[in-house]
Amino acid sequence: MPVVVAVPAFSCVTGPFAVQLPAVLSGLRALGKLKEEKVVRVQSWEGYKAVERWLRFEGMELQIVTFTNDPERYTLGSALFESPRWSQAPARVGEPSGPLVTRLGAAQVEANANWRFAGETDSLYIQSKAGKISRVLYECYTG
Repeated sequence: MPVVVAVPAFSCVTGPFAVQLPAVLSGLRALGKLKEEKVVRVQSWEGYKAVERWLRFEGMELQIVTFTNDPERYTLGSALFESPRWSQAPARVGEPSGPLVTRLGAAQVEANANWRFAGETDSLYIQSKAGKISRVLYECYTG
């Protein structure tokens, strides 16, 4: 069970702890070699469709929503980082966990722990093993 810390202003896409991803879908796909792309769900709206997709790269998984009426637009649903190769988040796998979780408001820092930093609609999960970040998960509101 993670230690839950309230960070009301936390957002996946804005602010100092946000994921830094390209603004357009083609830029997102160009981050690296896609291991897998999977359509999870399609919702029909008036005149267009919203398509929920999983994009899997080596050490990073993204859940996004794309829109048929604007092919370059996407909304981030979640981002999972499990490799130090990805620097799109201020919480980087392999770095010491203590300084970051302290900046986010954790009162207690342990070498092996899980934290959930909960904003109004978005959350950031950080897993630490031996004092180093081992996994980072953003869960984002998609509307």
